[in-house]
Amino acid sequence: MQAHMGVGEVVTLRPLFASVARRANLSALLALTPPFAALYFLTWASGGALVVLIVNAIVVAILVGGIARMAAVRVAFSQDEIVERGYLGGVHSTPAAELASVLVVPVNSGRSLATNTHVFFLDRDGRTRLRLRGQYWGDAMIARALDAYDLPIERLTEPITRSELRHRFGVNLYWYERHPALTYLIGGAAVLVITAPLIAALNSVI
Repeated sequence: MQAHMGVGEVVTLRPLFASVARRANLSALLALTPPFAALYFLTWASGGALVVLIVNAIVVAILVGGIARMAAVRVAFSQDEIVERGYLGGVHSTPAAELASVLVVPVNSGRSLATNTHVFFLDRDGRTRLRLRGQYWGDAMIARALDAYDLPIERLTEPITRSELRHRFGVNLYWYERHPALTYLIGGAAVLVITAPLIAALNSVI
């Protein structure tokens, strides 16, 4: 397997959603200013402003933390390895010598006619070592990733549905993609656990 880059050269990819999400979170911070200002005004006389301040600080910390984590997401290709830095802060390195092939699967995007390209860098045992999804990385980044190494590429010619993707390539997917219902349940519970105490705290001082 050969790398299509020189010694010391690194090809770094950043996802599309990073810049969009940063702008969205900054907009959310600005949008939260008027309601929290009103809450400070309503609770100042009763002594509840401290609770509002704590809730405000928690919300701001969550948004700022999200911006920082999204800015850090990237995948770097070099002659020797692929280094993936994920949203949760983990860094995963895959030696380029362990890569054996690439699988490219076009997947229908919900009910629309658009398709998203799913790319799987596989080792000799068929295990996924790197996963890229077109809706997050875009066609240009996907093309650069596919050109990084001289690997055999298997391409599906016809788009498949998400259900077919789980059925045919479930072993190559993340666990939460294999069990979407459980993922939604856990996500909903997490939102409830985070927001319920904040709402209760604000209700106690208004």
